[in-house]
Amino acid sequence: MTSFFILSSDIFRKMEFAKPGDLVLSSEVYSHIVNGKVRSEVCDHCLIRPGIYSEIQPVSILRRCSSCQIVYFCSRECQKSSWKEHKVECAYLKKISPRIPPDTVRLMIRVLLKLDKGGMHGETLPDGTLRRFSDLLTHETEILKCPKRSEAFQHFLQLVEICFSKEKFQPTLVFQVYCKILINSVDITDDMQESVGTGLYLALSAVDHSCKPNVNAIFNGRTVELKALEPIPAPWFDNCRISYLAPVLPRDERRKVLQDQYYFKCECSYCSADTPRIEPSLLCPNCDTTILLSSETCDKCRITLTLDRIKDYYSWSDQAQQLLAQNASDSEIFEVFLSGAKLCGTNDSVMLKVSEETWKRALNLGDMDLCVEGLKQMLPLQRLYYPENSILLWNSLALLSKALFSLERVEEGRTYFAEALSILKLSYGEEHNLHKYMLSYVL
Repeated sequence: MTSFFILSSDIFRKMEFAKPGDLVLSSEVYSHIVNGKVRSEVCDHCLIRPGIYSEIQPVSILRRCSSCQIVYFCSRECQKSSWKEHKVECAYLKKISPRIPPDTVRLMIRVLLKLDKGGMHGETLPDGTLRRFSDLLTHETEILKCPKRSEAFQHFLQLVEICFSKEKFQPTLVFQVYCKILINSVDITDDMQESVGTGLYLALSAVDHSCKPNVNAIFNGRTVELKALEPIPAPWFDNCRISYLAPVLPRDERRKVLQDQYYFKCECSYCSADTPRIEPSLLCPNCDTTILLSSETCDKCRITLTLDRIKDYYSWSDQAQQLLAQNASDSEIFEVFLSGAKLCGTNDSVMLKVSEETWKRALNLGDMDLCVEGLKQMLPLQRLYYPENSILLWNSLALLSKALFSLERVEEGRTYFAEALSILKLSYGEEHNLHKYMLSYVL
């Protein structure tokens, strides 16, 4: 028995591990589209959003393509670099103006045009193999069986044929491209973790999913970098995992989304053990400990939830979900948030959604006190769910610290700020503009 542990320790020492913060993968975008909502704020070539650092540096003005008047560029250099691919796109956009195809159709067309010009070049993976567009999964059979997705494709195919002649692209090829985009595309985010577009990355698409990822995905212009969150044994790339889902969701919801979107049942460590437990929960009326409704008894003071309190929870939960679905008024959302804060435990996913909606609306209204309360309500469950150095956890901590500083709650803000800065340094480094931006608002 003793020799077993000695042998295991020797093997462990000889293994090579990627340390937290180490670069595991760098992948160049194969094709992308900037979201229509932020098209005038993001350079279509380099994917930089200049305005997010307006507090620490001058903002460069994006210039719109004078021909199609759809895409924007931050410089003449980016416009020239993009012209080889944008030339044909520019012509069809100008032809169908003032109509603008949906973002998905524009991305499909960009990929089709790339393939039409011989875009089957690949990207070399860390293990030396070459990954090409043809290697991407399609799940065509499953997508054909989905009425919503197959109907959407028929509509998109008609739009492609409006932009080009019916003979330009064969429907079978268009369908393959559509399927590969559905299965392999990712949300491109800016430095503040806001969505700016959708992209296909050949190497990134080879990385498997885990609800408990061990790498951060850092988008840097046209490149995405995977930085280790924890020690990853060699071969690093084979053992790294990203999360295909950003929101905090209960296991059954995660599995449903992954099955419906990507056609697999997740068996990661989180899903296998159903941890953390994200389910209806209440605050103990005696000691404020979280009580899962599935247990009904407080682990700390052993008090049992009354039937009336459980009914109150389900009444609140139904109302909250209805208001969220209806995009209710600010006052209605704030009211249901305040009542939920007195009722719900920290493991409750409905309260998490209400809290997220609350802080965003409160921020837009300049109500920093309510913004802080919304962010603080979210944080305990995010700490349970996200890895310790997750960039998504950083986002909440950074927002919370900045909001507290604005309220002159300096000491409280510094605590969250220090934690956020530590996470930031790991994956972005001290020379990044994001680090300078954070330092600009510390008191």
